[in-house]
Amino acid sequence: MKRFFPGIPGPFVLIRVVALLASTSCLAQTFKTIASFNGTTHPIGVSLVQGKDGNFYGTTGGDDCGTVFKVTPAGTLTTIHTLVCPVDGASPQAGLILAADGNFYGTAFIDGPLGAGTVFRVTPEGIMSTVYAFHAFYFDAAGNYPTTKLIQASDGNFYGTASRSSGSPNGGIVFKVTPQGVYSNLSRFDQNPTQFGGLVQGTDGNFYGTTENDGQSGAGTFFRVTLSGTRTTLYTFSGFYGPDGVYPYGGVIQGTDGNFYGTTEGGGTNQSSGTVFRITPSGTQSRQPSPTAIIRSTLRRTEPPCRRQCTSRFTTDSGRWQRKAEQEAPISPVKRRYQLTRARNHVRL
Repeated sequence: MKRFFPGIPGPFVLIRVVALLASTSCLAQTFKTIASFNGTTHPIGVSLVQGKDGNFYGTTGGDDCGTVFKVTPAGTLTTIHTLVCPVDGASPQAGLILAADGNFYGTAFIDGPLGAGTVFRVTPEGIMSTVYAFHAFYFDAAGNYPTTKLIQASDGNFYGTASRSSGSPNGGIVFKVTPQGVYSNLSRFDQNPTQFGGLVQGTDGNFYGTTENDGQSGAGTFFRVTLSGTRTTLYTFSGFYGPDGVYPYGGVIQGTDGNFYGTTEGGGTNQSSGTVFRITPSGTQSRQPSPTAIIRSTLRRTEPPCRRQCTSRFTTDSGRWQRKAEQEAPISPVKRRYQLTRARNHVRL
């Protein structure tokens, strides 16, 4: 048998070459838009969740009260429920989670039966029901205006955060809601309002999360809350010019090493452009620069402030962010109420 290389039969060389070519072709990535929205509604920066049927589910906001949609892997986009405000709530900006019962759970930021948001359940068929309604009036001891995605903990209950609460202190709330709608406050924060980065349940059963504007310097904290509601501030970020970063708005995840990882929008050693940090469950922090945070922080410094009256668009021809006034098109009453509520609560637009 003819050999291509000494000691290696020709057919085996051919197999190796074919395998090498195949593995090389696998490195090429293909991007494809599988569905597009119609312009009257759009996802508000939320992630998808895959249902037990293999389809993907998410929420939209925009000029209407919001929708829950389904998209198949092939790209068939279907609105399974359109929120009716104020009954259903409006602006489900935090997205959905898939619960153990096969239904999806989420929060509406505003409106609802009592005016300050809801926790809702929606079936894969699009049947929505209110699990809990937040109260807009300050005599209610519960929180209001939920801003982050729910999590379903190991006890089967749902946990989340709300940016405000009544009473004293009237900062944000970490709350618990049972699948039957029984609500309880787990922990109150002093900062009014408190901007959260969401919760994650650690392997020890406790909840961990970040605040963006809490702490002595107002630069954010990393905290732990037990199932019984005992809260401990494990780490306080030092300030805008500190090496550890500021505004950990994205929350944290727990790595396989048991530590927590997250990002900050500013601070750090590289022109105050943000960090990626690691922090132990006991609160010991280390960091490394974050290219993503560098980009975002640079844009924030070089572009003028843009709150309720502007939108940001990235243009590929100029390669930079451009600001565009919204006065060109009328703003719906729902969208305006959403913007004013966020501005009143100092929640980032």
